[in-house]
Amino acid sequence: MPRFAEPAFTVVVPTLDRAATIGRAIESVVAQTWTDFELLVVDDGSTDDTRAVVARFQDERVRYLRRAHRGRSAARNHGAEVGRGRWLTFLDSDDHARPAWLGRLENGLRTAPIACCGALCVTRSADGATVASRARLPEPLGPAFGDATGLFLAGTYALDRRLFLAAGGFDPRLRFSENTELALRLAARVRDDRGRIACVAEPLVVYEQRPDRLTADGYAARLDAAETILDRHGEVLRTQSPPTYLTYHGIAGVNAARLGDLRRARRHFSVAQGLRRGTVLNQLRWLATFAPGARGWVWRARGELRRPLDGEPTRVGGSARMKRDPSPGAGPPAR
Repeated sequence: MPRFAEPAFTVVVPTLDRAATIGRAIESVVAQTWTDFELLVVDDGSTDDTRAVVARFQDERVRYLRRAHRGRSAARNHGAEVGRGRWLTFLDSDDHARPAWLGRLENGLRTAPIACCGALCVTRSADGATVASRARLPEPLGPAFGDATGLFLAGTYALDRRLFLAAGGFDPRLRFSENTELALRLAARVRDDRGRIACVAEPLVVYEQRPDRLTADGYAARLDAAETILDRHGEVLRTQSPPTYLTYHGIAGVNAARLGDLRRARRHFSVAQGLRRGTVLNQLRWLATFAPGARGWVWRARGELRRPLDGEPTRVGGSARMKRDPSPGAGPPAR
């Protein structure tokens, strides 16, 4: 493909110190049956052999962009801004796509400004062994998303690049739930478009996860993400999706409590347990903010955290798992 030609797709892969996995991600894109794309690897300040791994790919569609460390969301935005494709999608540097990925998404984008596909979510132990795997397909997102069906994980959606830029891209401050926050803004922009999200009911991306061992920095990232979503979209969630509104207050409360800010936690649990749909667990958590000695078992209660869209927890049994961010803390929090 001549370098001056505008490709159909811009694929952005942000990376930081993932020389061990970036090669597989690139190989999976180069092997696509849909060949009209550019692949932008945006290096967010790696100190390992990432540049050398990318240089092995003698394919003019693959471009390496190195920049100062500012976080994953900022890296994605940079790739979208310098890209030339009509359509835009993202792939994390520890994930990989199946050969039909771009072709299936392109077929959906013929009739809609956003297309979503499914993912095979694979959870691995610290030594790389597979602990669990499950397919996630596009699902109803609820009234806050215009009753659309979709799935917003890195790699599971593609959209008109102009729509992404017009919506303002990712919030570079967020280190958690940035795909969901973006999806809420996109939903507001395409709410009146007929066929606004086209769905492909196939897992076309392998989405890698690791056991979640959050530190205080991780709790702060979750708290910031939940409060940001509530600040920006709280009224829509409260009036159109009360259970989701409750969930985000619960998330904020749990993580504020884990950071020792019980007054802040109490404020969120007061909202969560005060709603008609409030849960017994949130009521217990609200009471626990008045008794710090009891807080340990409450904050470790079952019904802990797993992601409905891209990393924010929902209440399901079992332990918490998320894709660990290799770039915590880039100036202002950036996922």
